[in-house]
Amino acid sequence: MLNYAKKEFSFIAAIASEKGDPQFPSKFKKLLHLQITTKFGDLTKKLTPLVDGLSVDYNIEIMLAAPAAIILLWINNGGKDSPEKIAKLIVDGTRISPYDIVY
Repeated sequence: MLNYAKKEFSFIAAIASEKGDPQFPSKFKKLLHLQITTKFGDLTKKLTPLVDGLSVDYNIEIMLAAPAAIILLWINNGGKDSPEKIAKLIVDGTRISPYDIVY
């Protein structure tokens, strides 16, 4: 996905910009969700809610929010960093807590 975004960067940056498609962030997150479910199957059947009584949709949102935000930031910053570095950041970011980043 990142390599495609880099290849088609002018188009992606235009639709992700303030003057672009206002629905782009939510559409992009849906695309990420589709890619994950294509690779791993229906997550709602594989996940256990993080908090009893809450839907696993919250788990899925946690899984999607950070990668989507990082990729959108990368796009909005002009795609200066390589797709490989952004992918590494996303993967490494799943292994640490926000607390560990700050302290």
